[in-house]
Amino acid sequence: MVKKVQANKHIIRRFKIVEGHFKKIHEMVDNNISCIDILNQLTAVKNALSSAQVALLNTHLYSCIIKNTKQKKQLAIDGLLSVFKKINS
Repeated sequence: MVKKVQANKHIIRRFKIVEGHFKKIHEMVDNNISCIDILNQLTAVKNALSSAQVALLNTHLYSCIIKNTKQKKQLAIDGLLSVFKKINS
């Protein structure tokens, strides 16, 4: 359970970073800052969200799928595959 708590802290930290970037983007737009600078901030948001996504997936794999019975593992794997399809579409 300790690993899940640590992972959740990491995910929350990533979300706070995203939140900070969004606030910065809003200020930049309000202040007519260069589009290139705004695009750089958007890239930072995308990277922070990707990092949170990987951390969440990692937590799910280790705390949910590995501990499940064989039948529940198949359902969990099917769920993950569905998520991957959404991520990559």
